Amino acid sequence: MEVTRIPRVDEAALRREIADRRLTTPRPWRSLGHLAIAWGAYAVAVVVALSADHWAVTLLAWTCMAFVILGNGAVVHETLHGHLFPQAWANRLIGNIAGAWVGLPWSTYRAYHLGHHQASCTPNDPEGPPYRFTTRWYYAAIPVGGPLFAVNFVWWTLRSIAGSPPPFVRSARQRRDVVLDGMLSIAVYVGLIAIGMHDLATLATVWLVPWLFAIIVLEPLVLIPEHYGASMDDAAWALATTRTVRSNRVLTWIYWGNNFHTAHHVAPGVVPQHIRSVSEELVEPHLDPVWRSNGYLAFHARTLRQLPWRATTRRPC
Repeated sequence: MEVTRIPRVDEAALRREIADRRLTTPRPWRSLGHLAIAWGAYAVAVVVALSADHWAVTLLAWTCMAFVILGNGAVVHETLHGHLFPQAWANRLIGNIAGAWVGLPWSTYRAYHLGHHQASCTPNDPEGPPYRFTTRWYYAAIPVGGPLFAVNFVWWTLRSIAGSPPPFVRSARQRRDVVLDGMLSIAVYVGLIAIGMHDLATLATVWLVPWLFAIIVLEPLVLIPEHYGASMDDAAWALATTRTVRSNRVLTWIYWGNNFHTAHHVAPGVVPQHIRSVSEELVEPHLDPVWRSNGYLAFHARTLRQLPWRATTRRPC
């Protein structure tokens, strides 16, 4: 995917205008309502999956559960930024619950993600350089990325507990939080293993199968486009390195508006209840078309079409 240069916009001025509109104050009751609907839908899907007598019904329930798990990944993201509640303890509590559901230790991801914002699309970015596939075969390895992503966070958490944290866990407070939340995550993993040893079929029905669907299919689907094809030369500008995906309203709601990713990088403090308006009114008018996509499937289809099956090699002159 060829990325074009854009006229530089004063992103600091955009941030000041956003701050003047007071769009960074958490809306706790709306956040609670959002969580209640999403988590309630998961509970209903669990009941349906356990009582279904037809594979199609079970598959539909699993799909619903997988999307809620994807949304829980977004809840982890929103809480680490302090977007959902004014109290830090409330964000951490809900973030840990959602993180345990996804298999994502909250404080480890918090240190990782804040490091990403500080050094986005640079050599110091914890996420590494932006994705840039070279062949369709390379692209076909995407499903491996989600499980590896999850395993990395477990490994980084264990390293921190052992006294050797990864580079993005910088301060003593971060290390303490990673250890504390990491112990909670380990307790959850041990509990899941115990449940699986006792009744693997039930565990698979109510969590494991939809979790695998979420991290193997859905997670790469939404994460890869965020900075795909960006150049590290443009790292100072969110408008030149971050993609906005105009997805449908249902997925936007499930994903807490994280598809408006350019707006989030321009002004990370904007709460999810306002991120759409910030994107539409203040960010997208300055966004080059190459950094806008009309849906996640459209992005991936276009990216795949532009890739060769195998890398081209130049013959020596």
